[in-house]
Amino acid sequence: MYKKSLDSITTIAIVRNKYFEPLTNQTRYCYQKSNDIPGLYWTKGPTIFQAYTEQVPETQPVYLYVSSLNNIWHNVLEIDPISPVFESNPWEYQGIICYCYKTTIPSMKLQPIRRYSIEPEMNAYISASDRFYLITAGNEDQEQLGWTFDKILMYALSSEG
Repeated sequence: MYKKSLDSITTIAIVRNKYFEPLTNQTRYCYQKSNDIPGLYWTKGPTIFQAYTEQVPETQPVYLYVSSLNNIWHNVLEIDPISPVFESNPWEYQGIICYCYKTTIPSMKLQPIRRYSIEPEMNAYISASDRFYLITAGNEDQEQLGWTFDKILMYALSSEG
């Protein structure tokens, strides 16, 4: 039986793009593969982490979900296929974006990928059940900026490769 080494598996950079919403006066983020083109008016952002393009031992699929509630588009990554995050929001499953580790592996240099959330200011365009998400890597702490720590979402390869 042939087994691929980890060195022969392709990795992809996952980037955090940003969009300033003039209707809500807030910034939203979306996460996509670095070779994907950002949507109109979105600014291509930094690489957050590297991930595998196919499943390797001990990795889990990372699912991409999109919400366009009240025509305000944003997305979120999730490692669990069914998560409480999506119970009250009309999130639409978009598929598997990459593969990462659910727990750290002592023999590998992995960084924690943290997820934060924020409740947007209520106005005619925002629902009470809506929530925006920010995903960061390493020790990047966003709580001082008003974001609430949600969880360590997964562990991934460093953005430096």
